[in-house]
Amino acid sequence: MLIESAGKNRNLSGWAKWALYNESQAARETRELFEICLRNLADDKKGAVCRKAGRDTAENVDSLLHELLCHELLRRLDLSPEFKPKLSGGLTPDMRARIADQDYIVEVFETSNPDNKTNVSHQMPTCQTSGYIRQFTKDQGDRAKKIRDEIRKKHNKYAKTGRPLLVVVSLKDGWMQEGDVETAFYGACRREVWLQDCFPKRFLNCRGAMAQSNTSVAPPDGAALTDDVDLPGCPKVSAVLACNWFDTLNRESPGMRLHGIVLHHWKPEVCLPVGKFGQFPEMVWRLDDSGCHKFHLRGSERMAAKFAGANELEFHDYDPTGPW
Repeated sequence: MLIESAGKNRNLSGWAKWALYNESQAARETRELFEICLRNLADDKKGAVCRKAGRDTAENVDSLLHELLCHELLRRLDLSPEFKPKLSGGLTPDMRARIADQDYIVEVFETSNPDNKTNVSHQMPTCQTSGYIRQFTKDQGDRAKKIRDEIRKKHNKYAKTGRPLLVVVSLKDGWMQEGDVETAFYGACRREVWLQDCFPKRFLNCRGAMAQSNTSVAPPDGAALTDDVDLPGCPKVSAVLACNWFDTLNRESPGMRLHGIVLHHWKPEVCLPVGKFGQFPEMVWRLDDSGCHKFHLRGSERMAAKFAGANELEFHDYDPTGPW
């Protein structure tokens, strides 16, 4: 029913047209999955979804399809998602989920790489620690910024509900750009020294020094940061789930796989319990005796999932040199 409705829409994106009309195994599997997604919605939601798929803009239809995939993912993870719930104040988030006896608002947005995405490395003499100069990478383009701005926008929109928020970032193109999502949330990615050395104290100290210097480069920024170490940014965002749905390179068992990582807030109002997202890796934080926040990566960063059958998720490490 969903595929039939979307087939009447002449405003579809190239990705949606591929899912509708391509005869590859991956595309056929995608069509089947979308129909499963629709069947697993509440009956009173199905009609509106089909109408939207049949007449809305390409961008909005893409967003709708990613929301359906997210709903199905959360359902298979036993997180009891509710699609498009009505909240007080006239708010209608993408979903509501129940995680460890706590209601979470779930907001989904899909994003792709902009054309301008040049990275350059800067040295700041004011950011010296232990006798060496810190370097950071400043994104000249829009990859991390557009994600960061969207996280802040969603946080501010739903903060008045008093409920914690899970933001799902769906990356449309290429292999998982998880570093961009980490930078958008934390101000740096986990492979940079900023997140490995007394976070966020030294990060914020260096950012403050940069702001007072004569450099024309804007200080690094993240949605979970403010200028005060004791006041985290977007505290109602308990975590960000970054994911990418991709076509496996395994030609003997073709089809779609889902790669993801859960980025926990370093100091949220409500902590999202660890281990609720199957075998997807998670960046988890703890406060040490010195007052610094330390992260560790729980699970394998190569983990990917397959939507198997009508209700299962199948997890395995994914390596492009030996894909499954």
